[in-house]
Amino acid sequence: FLSNGLMGPGHTFAQAPVIPLSGKIEEQASSQMEAARKLKDTGKLEPAIEALEKLIADAPHSAHVPAAYWLLGQLLTELKKPDEAGPYFRRLLEEYPESDLAPQARLALASALLETGQPDAALPLLLEARAQTTDQAVLLTIHQHLEETYLNKQDHVRAVEAAVEAARLSSEEERKKIEARVRDLLQSTLGEKDLRRIADKYGKSFPADA
Repeated sequence: FLSNGLMGPGHTFAQAPVIPLSGKIEEQASSQMEAARKLKDTGKLEPAIEALEKLIADAPHSAHVPAAYWLLGQLLTELKKPDEAGPYFRRLLEEYPESDLAPQARLALASALLETGQPDAALPLLLEARAQTTDQAVLLTIHQHLEETYLNKQDHVRAVEAAVEAARLSSEEERKKIEARVRDLLQSTLGEKDLRRIADKYGKSFPADA
């Protein structure tokens, strides 16, 4: 069910065609988007979702549709419904790949896939997101998700590598927590071959010292 709900990597949407809309339709879409944002800001999430769904149904080729997809995904994530949020992030990526919202949608879709137990589908999205950003806050989130993904896949060496990258981008307090977690993983899970691989990669620095 979850795989169908999030539409696996093989599922594709046609890229949305650019169709000029009448000023009246675009104005109505703009009004619907503004109303949805106000509903969200006042905590009325379900009515906001209904308003956005109506916008997409009324004006499927509006310039506001990418933002409507993004906001729908956010609202459903907030409602703890990642299996319903994921398809909206995916539609944004596949129908509007050049949208300014695409990088955020890629990371949000990966998070939804992790939430629904699909690390194999999340991994390529995370690696692509990592290659496309230099924002340290975004990179921190990506490395945290990568650590989780690799742990789910039982790839403990790469989980350690992702955790080390996350530690470099974290506050002092959070860095200590990550390092403690890595030490536990080294002591409890990794065999000699993997420990040697980590020691060779990091020289005298953490986590090679551990």
